[in-house]
Amino acid sequence: MYNSIKKRLIVLNSILIVYAVFHQIFIFDKALKYCDLISASFMLIMGALSIFLLGFKKDTNTSTKVNIFYKAFALIMLYFIITYLSGLLVGFNRNAYSSKPIMIFKNIFAPIVFYICIEIYRYVNINSINKNNKLYIFITAALSILEILVIVRFSKIHNSLGVFKAITLNIIPIIITNFVMSVMCRYSGLRTTIFYRLIMNIYIYLVPIMPNISDFINSVLYICFPLILYKYTLNDVIDKKERIKTGLDISSVVVWTGTAGILLLISGLLPLCIVGVASESMSPKIDKGDAVVYKKIKNDSDIKVGDILVFKQGDKTIIHRLVEKKIEDNTIYYVTKGDANNTSDGKEITIGDIKGVVSFNIKFIAYPSIFLNDLIKK
Repeated sequence: MYNSIKKRLIVLNSILIVYAVFHQIFIFDKALKYCDLISASFMLIMGALSIFLLGFKKDTNTSTKVNIFYKAFALIMLYFIITYLSGLLVGFNRNAYSSKPIMIFKNIFAPIVFYICIEIYRYVNINSINKNNKLYIFITAALSILEILVIVRFSKIHNSLGVFKAITLNIIPIIITNFVMSVMCRYSGLRTTIFYRLIMNIYIYLVPIMPNISDFINSVLYICFPLILYKYTLNDVIDKKERIKTGLDISSVVVWTGTAGILLLISGLLPLCIVGVASESMSPKIDKGDAVVYKKIKNDSDIKVGDILVFKQGDKTIIHRLVEKKIEDNTIYYVTKGDANNTSDGKEITIGDIKGVVSFNIKFIAYPSIFLNDLIKK
């Protein structure tokens, strides 16, 4: 009996992955207008098929499940209170989605069906296997791949910024969320996972205003919030072998402090910032794949000839050395050149283009993101 269930699980989740690849390659290009409805219909079929092949165990309420649900509810409400209070500091933007009732219904119908069916499918699959079975990982991975390839349109990513946004705003949050949902499904049942998914994924279509929070801060929230939910709702109910430590050990402090430091550097909120190097134009001083830490500048007195500048040209971030200053019509123009280039840059820049002066570089740590960017371009 178990081998039969195992085979059915493998087939079902393989179908998910095949569809996800098909959606990324064909549906985005051929039927973009209807891709949400197509994915919702597909998951509706897969949810029904999983129930037919694996059966549906009734999700009975227990005091533990109820406790987890109320903890999750409280954390989600706290999340919205904090994010919307932050809007008092950073301001609000009008929601880009229409507020007309008929348009709200059109916008939310497919996502509601999609996420409810995903969680029903997850519940049926996970409840048909043993707790420690490797199929648990396979199910979670298949659902993560499905969401990534259905949501992220890779053919429209053309530069490093696009890669960074896709990874931080979509790919990492999707993987973490699916991991948390799978664990929560095992211990708290179906109600909590559906509630979480509908609130966190549908609210954007409903609210008239949104806090003007940067993409970076949003990515931090999308990544950290499911982990916080995981720790504070499930920590007390997970079996001892799987239990998360409630106290902070030294390794945890190091990891979280280091991660927070890197995220703050990337965010641009500190006087020092970090950016990856995508070319060999500053070799051998700075190589492709290195990361440079630069100090923000306020005026021309912070810059001298010989400094390595980080500056914007169009939508590109350039890291080149300052070789000359010119003054024309009371405006200072800066002439830059890559150390490995034979000539100076064709376009002179002004103080408004300059983001900062490089303080030091760190070897190779930006190479994974640069590699992904180059891979996508090919």
